[in-house]
Formats: sequence, C-alpha cells, structure tokens
Amino acid sequence: REAEEARDVGFARLDLLRRIAAPAIESGGAGRLIEAIVATAEAEGTRLQKRPDPVLWKTAADRREALRQPWETAYCLLRHAEAALAARALRHEAAESLRKAHTIATKLDAPPLVGEIEGLARRARIELGMAEPPARPGTSRPTTDGGVAVALTSREREVLSLVAAGHTNRE
Repeated sequence: REAEEARDVGFARLDLLRRIAAPAIESGGAGRLIEAIVATAEAEGTRLQKRPDPVLWKTAADRREALRQPWETAYCLLRHAEAALAARALRHEAAESLRKAHTIATKLDAPPLVGEIEGLARRARIELGMAEPPARPGTSRPTTDGGVAVALTSREREVLSLVAAGHTNRE
C-alpha cells in the first residue's frame, strides 16, 4: 500500500511539473536547467510505470552532463543502464553507461552511488574495468611469471579480503 501511495505522489508531482514547465519550454524561455529537470522527471515517470525508458534516461543524462552536474549525470547513466538492460537489446549501451557512471561516482567519492552501480554491474555480469588502486611506496603489484601485472575486479578483491580475514568459502 505504501509503495502505491508513493507512486501516486510521484505521478502527481510529475503532472504538476509538466503543467508548470510546459509553457516555459514551449516558448523557449525555460532554460537548460529546467529542461534537464523535466527530462529527469519524465524518465523517473517511466520507472514509476515499471517500464523504464532508456531513451529518456539517455536524454536526461546528456542534459545533466551538458550542465556539468556530475552526480546527476552518474545517476541518470545508472538508470539508463538499468533501463537498457530491462530492454534486453541494449547490453552494450548499458555497459558503456555503467562504466561512465562508475568513473564519475568514484571521482565524486559517492559510496552509495558507487555501490548501486557496482551492484547492477555485478548482477548484469558487466565488467566495469576498474583500475587498480595505486601501489603504496615500497610495495609491488602482483604479476604473472611472464611479468604481466595482475588486475582484480572489485568482487575478486572483496573475496580475497574475506579469505584473508579467515572466512571460509561458504561464509
């Protein structure tokens, strides 16, 4: 029941935003920020309908990026990837959006957003291509017998830290 009420509030707010912003947008006087807010709200509306639209999320991400709003850009890219994966035909686009969102969110030091991005990537089995953290002075990076540096995914690093802490495979 609570989720249904929240969805109704979301639809009501989207409708109000449309009515307020539409005349300004139509006359060309809304400005890029209002257009970005409306684009994001329209994309959120498709989530409320349980039919997320990757095209609307991509538009919202592009508008947020044009305004140099990194957190909002990363959020919209995450939602674009989510919608693209739901469409089942846009996996390449989803991977690209997740990687870009991850780079932005990591630079912003936004752990909750990074966690959401990494969680979706893990569930979708998309490699984010994360760079290894820089080596501390006096330490060396692991290499193969041939001298090739070994890079681990975030999940592999997580598992290794759990094993190092004494956890069993089952744990």
